[in-house]
Amino acid sequence: MKIVFISFIDSTNIGDLLIAEVIEKELFQSHTVKKFSFNLLPEAQIKNNNKEILDGSLKKPNKYKNFLKGFYLAHFRNLKIIDKAHTFKVKRVLDNNPYLEDLEDAIANCDFLVIGGGNAIFDLTDHSRSSYKFTKIVNLAIKHQKKYFVTSIGVGPFKTNLQLNSALNILSGAEKVTVRDKKSYELLRPLGDKVSLSIDPVFLLSSDNKTVNTSSHKTISICIINLYLNKDSKEKYDKYIYDTVLLVRKLREENYKVNLFSTEPRDYKSVKEVYDYFNDKEVKLIKVYDKETLLELYNKTDLIVGARMHSLIIGLSQEIPVIGLSWQDKVSEMFKIIDAKNDVIEIHKLGENVERILIDIRHKLDSTNTFEKLKELKTQNHEKFSINKIIFSEIEEDVRNEQL
Repeated sequence: MKIVFISFIDSTNIGDLLIAEVIEKELFQSHTVKKFSFNLLPEAQIKNNNKEILDGSLKKPNKYKNFLKGFYLAHFRNLKIIDKAHTFKVKRVLDNNPYLEDLEDAIANCDFLVIGGGNAIFDLTDHSRSSYKFTKIVNLAIKHQKKYFVTSIGVGPFKTNLQLNSALNILSGAEKVTVRDKKSYELLRPLGDKVSLSIDPVFLLSSDNKTVNTSSHKTISICIINLYLNKDSKEKYDKYIYDTVLLVRKLREENYKVNLFSTEPRDYKSVKEVYDYFNDKEVKLIKVYDKETLLELYNKTDLIVGARMHSLIIGLSQEIPVIGLSWQDKVSEMFKIIDAKNDVIEIHKLGENVERILIDIRHKLDSTNTFEKLKELKTQNHEKFSINKIIFSEIEEDVRNEQL
């Protein structure tokens, strides 16, 4: 069958790229697939420039520019007129996308459409309309009478009921929708039995090449986020950097080796900011450009403390214990769905919980059943994802019957 698959294939975030990779592996074997990004770019037009972005983020920070950015976020970004102008610009770019005709042609000639996964629809300001991208895509499916399946997504948070209702409206025409966390499921409950609870696909990533560290010197890898990307204030940003430095110092006092990294190249400005506090050969800044360099790092990691959700999910897929720092609901919800809500801490309370984290690290690394639990979790997650395979097969069968 001919499938059009729309996902975050042009993302700089390694987690988003792996979502698309795993979905394709799990659902599309033996099918012909044409891929487009959520920005409506065909796969052939997408260039991976993660290395350039990461290296640019490691340049000496411009303090004046950082001050202006913090001032803008604190005092201007959420102003009604600025927010509306930004939304208007986003819509205009989508409306004038030069590849809309290519997407329409692909949808017109496919058997059905699959959209997902990742945090697909969410709005952090009052006037943003993240569902507008979905609208552009879905209207083409409706125009050409194609079924569409929305898989493995997260939705929310939303600032207004209008934003939530827009998401519900655009998803209501799907054959089925699967979500990767309980909060998304609750938000979409008005869709009834059209929506099913699943799991993030990246939990299924293979761990065949993982080796066990038998050394007595344990290594903690810390995934750092640039909170400015979440439109946080300078005050919250500065506290998070200070708290992370405190955590690293405490880990070094206990003779842990520490790696600093991120799964998003735009975070490396903040990674370097923490790294620059140390003159210690056992604190390393690790450049992660892609899946291969990330898995190489994880192969030398005993435990992950992470803010980026997929840094944690990928870690669990490699059977590495994790402790999460929640900067958005999706991180906390991920821990709920794997029944580990005590393993996540609010990111803005990191400093107050450093001692608790140290205790948790000792417990996880010393416990004899930690790794047995991780193996069991992986089996459970394969079972939770299976609903997507069932739905895909049902839609495939319906399409074949209609074509007879």
